[in-house]
Amino acid sequence: MTRTALLAESLPITITLSSPASQTLHLDYVTASPSQPSVITFDPPFLEFPPGTTQLTFVYRTKTGAVSGSLALSLVAPYE
Repeated sequence: MTRTALLAESLPITITLSSPASQTLHLDYVTASPSQPSVITFDPPFLEFPPGTTQLTFVYRTKTGAVSGSLALSLVAPYE
């Protein structure tokens, strides 16, 4: 996923599961290519899908020094 909002807040980013979570699912996201944790913050800092949930949304905010790049998403625990 690419990111481009500089010195601003992104549009809402919605993550949609193909089927409802059967157990709590924790999704982390970080800046990548390049990594910029000191100039980009996420709200909320991670997503946690409770059982039965299919969609959640987050935004990111950039500070001075941020450049365009990518976001990396990762599951903390396996999803079945």
